[in-house]
Amino acid sequence: MSAYRTYWKAYGGTRAFVRSRYLYIAFAFCLSTPGLWKYRDEADEFVWIDTAVSILPSMIAFSLGSLAIILAISSGSFLRSVQENGSDGSFFMKMVAAFFHFLLSKFVALLFSLFLMNWQHIQSDVITVVSFFGYWAVVYAILTGLAALAILVNMAELKNKADDLD
Repeated sequence: MSAYRTYWKAYGGTRAFVRSRYLYIAFAFCLSTPGLWKYRDEADEFVWIDTAVSILPSMIAFSLGSLAIILAISSGSFLRSVQENGSDGSFFMKMVAAFFHFLLSKFVALLFSLFLMNWQHIQSDVITVVSFFGYWAVVYAILTGLAALAILVNMAELKNKADDLD
């Protein structure tokens, strides 16, 4: 099975994405901060792009490291409990899907940022609209960190209970 198909199924698919509160919070945040995505500085550049390009790679590296650590410490009764007998909907698969989504959203936001870095000097309403969607992707990528944190807390609770069983 394709990794993307596996991720999308464990994540909850289009329904989960469209229902994501982080997507709507990011949208509202973007609408309330047009000075960052709509207007340009004195160098005729969108304000948010340089910030996104400088912070997203670090966030990606941190996220990959976090996931590697989580996978490395998963063993014994803890791993058995979160794998739920290999169920597609297991907590383990949901946790990996959440981190995959967290990482994927950052890669998409970084690509948006790099694309706009190249085209931002064109004075066009289309570029401004693309800037809005790029900024939205960056804010959403940052907010998905909250979802990943929630998964970590849930995992810590399960690990805490599983360690009592060992």
